[in-house]
Amino acid sequence: MRRGLLEAIVDRTIIVYCLLIVPVLLVNFWRIAANNAAPNFPAVVVALLVLAVLALGRHLLPMQVKSALICSIGLLIAIPGTLVSGLAAPGAGWAFAVSIYLVSVIFSNWVSRIVAVLIPLTIAFAAIGFTTGRLGFAFDIDLQSTHPGTWLVFILAGCGVFGIILSVWSLYKKVTDDLIQESVQQTSELQRLADFDPLTGLPLQRLLEKRFLQSCNRARRAKRQKALLFVDLDGFKAVNDQYGHDAGDYCLRQLAARMSKAVNEIDTVARIGGDEFLVLVDSVSNREQLQIIAKAIVDTIILPLKFEGNTFCVTASLGAVLFPEHGNEFEPLRKSADAAMYRAKSAGKNGFCIAD
Repeated sequence: MRRGLLEAIVDRTIIVYCLLIVPVLLVNFWRIAANNAAPNFPAVVVALLVLAVLALGRHLLPMQVKSALICSIGLLIAIPGTLVSGLAAPGAGWAFAVSIYLVSVIFSNWVSRIVAVLIPLTIAFAAIGFTTGRLGFAFDIDLQSTHPGTWLVFILAGCGVFGIILSVWSLYKKVTDDLIQESVQQTSELQRLADFDPLTGLPLQRLLEKRFLQSCNRARRAKRQKALLFVDLDGFKAVNDQYGHDAGDYCLRQLAARMSKAVNEIDTVARIGGDEFLVLVDSVSNREQLQIIAKAIVDTIILPLKFEGNTFCVTASLGAVLFPEHGNEFEPLRKSADAAMYRAKSAGKNGFCIAD
């Protein structure tokens, strides 16, 4: 991702540079013509060469070369401009700013430190030279500062700098937003994996226990009963042994869906083991209603299943407890439901037992 971001930054910077060089050249020609000055042909040739290299090399040059090129352009403009024209060099400050900005974004910290030291040294050297008279202007500073073209070059340079900075910032913002969104999705997925069984899509015991605690608080206030049912499949191992694990997985998914349909939407069916399930019934009026619910679950599980031309069925042993009649805490209730389930299994399987 970092390499893709840097490539996008380099690409956008090249586009901004190309869009900047052409009008700057035109403005300089206008300024030269207005002042009746001889054009600086070496500078023009260098500018055109840089433009050609940027435009053609955008898709041809290696990433390292393009990165070094765009980071060097500002320095190649600003350092000579500062030493020749001092404070009168339009855009030299902008060129320094964009160079250090791009270097800090693209290259390592030690390269950024070198450039950060080089720039103040260059400015200090120019300051000493101009203040002591060792450096001087090769042009009429008053004439240049009053020409609109000079200010237009300064404005264009500023626009180029801000264009690069805004472009890079927008890229970073987009990448940051994408990373945040990806992180949120990964966190959500990890939460889902922690709370839901990947095979059946049912909640795991951890999530069912949370829902139990929340619903118990509501049940206490409303003085309602709740039920916890422990379901163990009878004969499930034989399905795996005889028809294979694919058939076993199909069996678990189908039975999970059947149990979910056998209870209300506000109830929770959770898978807590290979062939063991817990069912949290949110509201139960009495033992008779609990018996109806338990029988409905047992009856829906025994219905035949078909998989790849084979027909088979499993049964279920179910143990049930009531809250708060049989307890107020999740784990003791689960153990009581488990014990009731074993009594149902001992009684011949394919049945249910409600705790005493």
